[in-house]
Amino acid sequence: MLHRTASSYSMQPNGLNAAKNLELENGENGYAGMTSALVSAYFVGIIVVNDIVANWEKYKDAYPYQVKN
Repeated sequence: MLHRTASSYSMQPNGLNAAKNLELENGENGYAGMTSALVSAYFVGIIVVNDIVANWEKYKDAYPYQVKN
C-alpha cells in the first residue's frame, strides 16, 4: 500500500500565524505538519490493514483491488 499524506499545506494550524508556521518547519523542529500527517496516515491505513487481516482468505491470493466485495 502506498499512502501519501500532507497536513495544512495551504494554511497554518490554529494558533499559529504564517510566519511562525514557517519558522517551525526550519531548523531542529523538523516539519510542522509531520505529526498530523502521520496520524492521518495511521487512521486511513489501519482501515485497510484491518480489512485485509479480517478477510485474509479473500486476499491471500490476490491484490486487494482485485477482490470483489
